[in-house]
Amino acid sequence: MAGEEDTFDISTVIDGEGNFVEGWQQNAPAEFKEALGDSKYYDTQKNVFSALKSGLEASRKVGEKAPDLPTNESSDEEWQAHLAKLGAPGKDETYGLEFKDLPESQQAIVEQKEDLQELTSMLQQAGTPSRVAAKIVQSWLSKVAARNEESDAALAKREAALKESWGEKATENQGIVDGAVKSFLSDSQREFLTESGMVDHPVVKSIMLEVGNRIKTGRVLPGLPTPGGKGDGGSLAEALGVKPD
Repeated sequence: MAGEEDTFDISTVIDGEGNFVEGWQQNAPAEFKEALGDSKYYDTQKNVFSALKSGLEASRKVGEKAPDLPTNESSDEEWQAHLAKLGAPGKDETYGLEFKDLPESQQAIVEQKEDLQELTSMLQQAGTPSRVAAKIVQSWLSKVAARNEESDAALAKREAALKESWGEKATENQGIVDGAVKSFLSDSQREFLTESGMVDHPVVKSIMLEVGNRIKTGRVLPGLPTPGGKGDGGSLAEALGVKPD
């Protein structure tokens, strides 16, 4: 009978407990197989009820409204809430950045801490997410290290040029420099140059050598008080090894 031929036997697809039977896709109605196409969704489904539940959850997520993102007109509170979801630390939190296997040039920058803390503080105040902050800090370390290497190379070149220009007068000139530093500069100036390492900088040495030579040749007026001298007209000459006539 035609009616019997059109009847679909559901037991060839699912059993009495709703479980898919083996080979059920081949026994499914032609319309279903056409709609299924080459989808692999049902390959992992064992039960018709779990398949329906999973499909409904997926459909519900697709239909959900996307959350509104903050704009330039949004309040600071709205921006903070949004950035917090992206991983920005709170006011009392820190990034907790870890640096491993850094080149020696970059590790030295990290150990100085002050500049790094200033940078991370600015990033935190701006609400920068941790992942983005880590990339910014790493880029900053690379650039600072590169500039430091360039500066060191330029300093080494200056030192070599100064050493070459002094030649046999190196010991004599260094004595003049030491004397000028001792008497011409104030205590705070000497302390700053010493602690910063600038007292041995070729430019500073050249300046102090010029100062010392001017004193020795009388081009710096005697008797006038100097930043580091006593103002008696003799302290500079004595420091430079110049004996009065």
